[in-house]
Amino acid sequence: MMNLFFKASPALLLTLIAGWIAAQENVFRDPGFESFRKKQQNPYWWQLVSDRDGTALSDFEDKHSGQKALKVTVREGGDSLTVRYFSAPLKTLPGTRWRFSVWAKGQGTMNLILLQRAEKIDAPPYHTFRIEPLKSPDFQLGSEWKLYTFTAAGTDPALSAMEPQITLAGKSARALFDDAELVRTAGTQENILHAFPSCAVVKSGMTAEFRYPPARLPEGTVLHFSPELKKLNGEKKPLPATGKITLEVPKKTGCYGFAVMNEKLGIGRRCYVHVLAPDQYDRLQKIAEQIRNPGTVLILGDSLSDYLRGYNWVEIVSHFCRTRFPGKTDWFNYAVGGDQAPRILNRLREVPGTYALERYRGIREVKPDLILVSVGQNDSLSLDRDLKDRSPTQVPPEKFKECLTGIIAHLRKHYPGARIVIFTPYALCVEKCRKHFFANRKLVYGEPLIMEKYAALVRETAGANQCGVLDVFTPFRALKDPAPYFLYDGIHMNIRGNLYASEIVLKYLNLGE
Repeated sequence: MMNLFFKASPALLLTLIAGWIAAQENVFRDPGFESFRKKQQNPYWWQLVSDRDGTALSDFEDKHSGQKALKVTVREGGDSLTVRYFSAPLKTLPGTRWRFSVWAKGQGTMNLILLQRAEKIDAPPYHTFRIEPLKSPDFQLGSEWKLYTFTAAGTDPALSAMEPQITLAGKSARALFDDAELVRTAGTQENILHAFPSCAVVKSGMTAEFRYPPARLPEGTVLHFSPELKKLNGEKKPLPATGKITLEVPKKTGCYGFAVMNEKLGIGRRCYVHVLAPDQYDRLQKIAEQIRNPGTVLILGDSLSDYLRGYNWVEIVSHFCRTRFPGKTDWFNYAVGGDQAPRILNRLREVPGTYALERYRGIREVKPDLILVSVGQNDSLSLDRDLKDRSPTQVPPEKFKECLTGIIAHLRKHYPGARIVIFTPYALCVEKCRKHFFANRKLVYGEPLIMEKYAALVRETAGANQCGVLDVFTPFRALKDPAPYFLYDGIHMNIRGNLYASEIVLKYLNLGE
């Protein structure tokens, strides 16, 4: 018996079954778990435990097919056990659909998860890691073998390795897994990616409102809620033709996620409701009431604009702009984690071989009124901590200035009339950088004198080319204790840091300069 992730029409069901019968390419290296040996894990996959321990052993007696099954047990008193099952690294272009299936039986709740993962996207010694999970709803296991299937769509071309994962949850839960399959299928969900807003910001006690162009969303698109939102809104909601949907959200502050889905296309995107404390919300709302309409906004930058998509400063600021000017402002975030000025320039020039060149796909079609460029963090990376302010940097100051000038010239040529604003680099939390991120390497971000030098280069270059400057370096440097504004690495901002950055950007938009 087959338990599909989506309620499929008979025609679609026959299509999927025909695909399985046709033996579409299964990208798993060991789909039947045959190479798993008792008390020894094979080189292609291993168990990972969430919070509590568990066990994963071969089972030679009870299996659906093949030579053996995998017996997975959450240890007594535990909560969940995760097994990751690796395929070869695969390119995941936006809209590429994946079908992840596994035969299973047992007791407890199971999820099928596809992790889109980026690994080693730059040469040593500097690596960038990023993961985007695509998760099925909860499947309740039973005593008979069933085929559980989850269809999802790749959302980010920078996440190059598809990594299947199975999670078993429940007190003393146990399961048998056999014959897993990961198949690439046709399809695209570009409309979902760009049409539905990724974030709503609300005050505790408010409802969340999302506005969208119904004509740009494929028929059959629904919202599928995470457990926190499911309690208030049900498991899923279809999107009405009015172009507006209102969601009930918890009063507790935090970020609550949901997925925009289509049964023919899979997951389109992850979205979030950002619930703020009254004082936080009121402060941002008061600033937003004075902003001028920025029109169509294009963002170029690194991970400080790319990381935590769905609830970083870009989404927060764009939410307040869309709320203030409904239907009159569009935001296109083309930031790429790990970027430096030379990479941005080469990607704009479409230089073959440039890292993540495909991430700028469609950028020429954007007609921006305002372009925000945030760069300098990765350029200013110190390559030898012991040298401190005399340290060579990843992109030398002269090269940084030259490339930033080239970026401005390219933007002026291809987007005539657009207002260009260059962010200074952020003042990072150097103590966290030293302690956690590069503790065993002669590398460090955020050396104050070096960051100040690159901030000065931005001001100088922007001024010489008649661009605006948005100074984020000074207010972040002025923080008495920057640690609460950054994640463990001292580089990437957490929620509090993104709210602080949002306030700075909104104040700048107030100036209209």
